[in-house]
Amino acid sequence: NYSGRSNQPSMNQLVAVRDDTSPRNIREGNPGLDPTFRNNFSLNYRRYNPSSMFSFNVGGQFQNTLRNITNVETRFEDDPTVSFSRPENMDDFFANWSSSLNLSLNFAFGDQRFTISSHSRGSYGQTKGLVGSAKNLEEFDLGHFTQTKRQSDNVGANEQLDFSFRSEWVELSMRGSLSYNHSSSNVDYGTNRDTYDYSYGPTAQIIFPWHNLRFITDCMMSSRRGYGGEADKDELLWNAQMSVSFLRGNAATFSIAVYDILQERSNVSRNVSAFSRTTTYSNNINSYFMATLSYRLSMFGDRDTRRSMRGARGGMGGFGGGMGGF
Repeated sequence: NYSGRSNQPSMNQLVAVRDDTSPRNIREGNPGLDPTFRNNFSLNYRRYNPSSMFSFNVGGQFQNTLRNITNVETRFEDDPTVSFSRPENMDDFFANWSSSLNLSLNFAFGDQRFTISSHSRGSYGQTKGLVGSAKNLEEFDLGHFTQTKRQSDNVGANEQLDFSFRSEWVELSMRGSLSYNHSSSNVDYGTNRDTYDYSYGPTAQIIFPWHNLRFITDCMMSSRRGYGGEADKDELLWNAQMSVSFLRGNAATFSIAVYDILQERSNVSRNVSAFSRTTTYSNNINSYFMATLSYRLSMFGDRDTRRSMRGARGGMGGFGGGMGGF
């Protein structure tokens, strides 16, 4: 599959008005900007055997942006605390691109009660930008400046493996996952980093015959390494849910779920560009519970009623049958 999309520069990027309301962070638009164009390529292959519950999927993706717009920041030798930024188009075909490869495999055995599934993903991306240098703003306006290209590379690999057992009244599974990410810069090697995220733990669902009573719980050990500081930690995450059905035909269901019972979860987000790497760590209380009540409506009755309705319509005829028609 292929898709492409063109994007016009914003009005703020095009207006050639110098904004020096902040004397140390001067900004200016660029009326000579060209539109960007984003390409998206994807290729997928699937195979499925329903008798053996075997499935195989592989897919690849590639995206790049032509004439990618980047904010070029220029520093001045006379006063390094002053910066001047202006958007410009990158003329490199691979100025901003990413690619990924996905592979999934699933098969069952033991009278299809046991299932093993694997999901793998690899990715590589590259972002480029420009930084400038000049003696001062007057020399910059005269065109006396230099520009240096910066580049960041990101490599990622993920693997998730599941093993599950299913029967009439119980479903048990064990899951493990590993994620690796490497980020590097060709200018500031202090931003290079290798991070690891991995988790493992069981999930269980027990079904009781009384009113379709269900109990579901999962307990996962989640770990992070390579982030630095408090972000490198181990967290035991435990969730639980119970539901019960009642009324005629178990039409109504009441459930209550509790998330992060041990109050261990924290969040880490990373943003890597050609100029910087940012890691944000937050330690919030994400423990909460949720109660729901649902009711299933049957507008046409049970199975026997629907069959009799279909039979009644067939007996009356219609177009070309029964009591006549055309």
